[in-house]
Amino acid sequence: MGNFTMRAFTLLLLISAFFTESFACTQTIRLTDTFGDGWNGGAVTVSVNGTPVLTDITLASGSGPQDFTFAANNGDLINVTRSINGSYDYEMRVEILDNCGNTILATQEPLDAPGLDVIAVCNAPTVPGLATYNSPANGASGISTCGTTLTWTAPASTGCDAATSYDVYFGTAASPPFVTNTTSLDYCTGALSTSTTYYWKIVPKNAVGDAVGATTWSFTTSASACVPCTHTIRLTDTFGDGWNGGTVTVTVNGTPVLTNITIASGSGPEDHTFSAGSGSVINVTRTADGSFPTEMRIEVLDNCGNSILVTQEPSNSPGINCIGACGTPSVPDCASNPNPANAATGVYACGVTLSWTAPVNTGCNAANSYDLYFGTTPSPGLLTNTTSTTYAFASALADNTTYYWKVVPKNASGDATGCPIWSFTTGTSANPSYCLIGDATNYPAGGTNCAQMTGEVMNQTGCIWNRGTISFASPFDYTVNMYFGNNVGGADGCAFVFQNSPAGISSCGNSGGQLGAGGISNSVIIEFDTYDNDFPTHLYDMSEDHTAIEIDGNLQNGAPFCGPVQADPLDAFLDDGLIHALRVTWDPGTQDLAVYVDGSQRLVCNYDYINNVFGGNPNVFWGFTGSTGALTNQQYFCPVNIPVPVEMMDFSTECAMGKPVLTWYTASETNNNYFKIERSADGEFFEEIGHVNGAGNSNSTIMYQFIDESAPQSKNYYRLSQIDIDGTLTELGTSFNDCTEDQTLLDIVGFDTHGGTSLTVNFNTGFNGQHIIELYDLSGKLIEQNAIICLEGFNQADFCNLPSSGVY
Repeated sequence: MGNFTMRAFTLLLLISAFFTESFACTQTIRLTDTFGDGWNGGAVTVSVNGTPVLTDITLASGSGPQDFTFAANNGDLINVTRSINGSYDYEMRVEILDNCGNTILATQEPLDAPGLDVIAVCNAPTVPGLATYNSPANGASGISTCGTTLTWTAPASTGCDAATSYDVYFGTAASPPFVTNTTSLDYCTGALSTSTTYYWKIVPKNAVGDAVGATTWSFTTSASACVPCTHTIRLTDTFGDGWNGGTVTVTVNGTPVLTNITIASGSGPEDHTFSAGSGSVINVTRTADGSFPTEMRIEVLDNCGNSILVTQEPSNSPGINCIGACGTPSVPDCASNPNPANAATGVYACGVTLSWTAPVNTGCNAANSYDLYFGTTPSPGLLTNTTSTTYAFASALADNTTYYWKVVPKNASGDATGCPIWSFTTGTSANPSYCLIGDATNYPAGGTNCAQMTGEVMNQTGCIWNRGTISFASPFDYTVNMYFGNNVGGADGCAFVFQNSPAGISSCGNSGGQLGAGGISNSVIIEFDTYDNDFPTHLYDMSEDHTAIEIDGNLQNGAPFCGPVQADPLDAFLDDGLIHALRVTWDPGTQDLAVYVDGSQRLVCNYDYINNVFGGNPNVFWGFTGSTGALTNQQYFCPVNIPVPVEMMDFSTECAMGKPVLTWYTASETNNNYFKIERSADGEFFEEIGHVNGAGNSNSTIMYQFIDESAPQSKNYYRLSQIDIDGTLTELGTSFNDCTEDQTLLDIVGFDTHGGTSLTVNFNTGFNGQHIIELYDLSGKLIEQNAIICLEGFNQADFCNLPSSGVY
């Protein structure tokens, strides 16, 4: 009995040894480098049971890993020996993995002979375990009918049982049918029926077979049918030369919606839209690499503009997935953080900029513009609509005045509601006639309304702007007394400037030889330069203190537009400690701009400044600038003549189609900011109903009209007031209106473009007298202004200055 047992045991050992020795599999050696520059000539040799199977293998460059495979039987002795040290042998690393990817020799530095030994392991492959289901949750309800994505986690691998793919079962039966096999960890269902229960099951599999015991989950869809919305894919290129032949294709629930789209050139962004529902699976796949695929970038946005796939490089099949989202648009919230702060006091009236913080975007309620209300009453009127979160006043506000303002964010869904009204109060300005910018200061020591551009201090720049505007549509003649300092070796000088820069009275240019005026856009600069910055070339300067006219915003870039000529008619110096009378005249008929110094004409410069410098707008800001550099001089001025107020001719009211029409005429205007219109039912208590902008400065008759679109009754009193740039208010008159009977409203009835070279506008008017007819392009730029005398009935206005084809 004992002998039989021993023989049986010996037989079992022999059988076991036989099968162990015959079970061969693939082993892997992985090479890496700790520095990242390869093995620098180092190498290793791999032997199995003493027989070399990989000789002098190396990592040529980089960090790795680089894998080499070889065959070995279970239980074989594997040896790794460093056969060549190379330059930096201590950076070399090796690791050996069995046929299932398990580490059998941990990562370490290889050794010289006799090297490192490890026993080969050949595991028998088995079927994978079960996947872990993630979403939708088992028994979930209200799932979007636009589709959903089934997701799961791969089963844990304990050796040679890793899943290589998954069978997906999906349908409305409790034992769902097979629909596909996939290597990914998700499956898009596509569109679904309403109020329907769906079942799904995932079976992991590999070469050995299928996992067993997979469970079935279910979910139920919502009662709402799928309503898709517009999504956007945004293409960009990091280098800026387009995608160089690269393309991507977009699918929704597996159906192509955009095929092989690309950026032909440039950086982008280039947007393409497509339709997808909430829950739909959107896939983006690179279908052509092009020459430089690493420069390609994509981003996917939902219908509210939110990013649902962040900007990234597209990949080849299977591509990149994201889930569609259809938000419900809503009105934005209100803005916050007003500046000036609410109830602020002492705010400087010149250069006021309103700013606010955009409301928080919580989805589809982003603001795309803002209605800005502004005025001197607690219920301010609409000033403008803007896409910015700032608004800068080009003109000065009035001193010692409380202003009220409100910002109403808006989008396609409507306007924000309940937004607060903020206020601020301006202070008393040091100089009521001028805005002082930069280093400019009031200078009462010089006389009434005198102001200083620079003190005798290095590197100062001061800009001083009249609070009104001046009109190049009318002649003007202005004189100031200017002090340039008492240092004939000082610098740099002053300038008389006309400009309609977007910064308005906040403008201030560059220091030194630019005289505080260089860099101000849309400007005519009359310079009085007291330092020779161009010796010995004398292209734009000269040895004597000079005057010149520039129109390109640069006083040191080539010859001036007119001049230079010696400024002082008696000697070479303006900075001689004396007061010099500077006079500037303008004749719009001849387009001559003349410059006088101490009564002597020094320059006459003929040019169409209105159209070629001011962009067609004759009303511009005006004032004085000055600067110093390394050399200095005190520089100030005192005005000699000040413009007169508005001269009123007539104020009357009529009716047109049942609506009150107010008409008034001015014979001249200077520093006229706007007209205020008020309405009253009893002639005693008036409420403000609107503003009409004034002409600023004008010496010709101008007609104004205002139509009361919201008159609550047919009989009303109207009061007209005029407000100067400095805030001074003058009542111009009151008129009673009874719209029981109607009249004819001014009405455009046709036009003739004459082949695109000119324009004739045909219109009817119910009023006799002068009419101002203005032509604007879509950006608001004034193209041409006509003042014509009209008779009641049919009239025509001709425009000859069409710059190009377009909409006006």
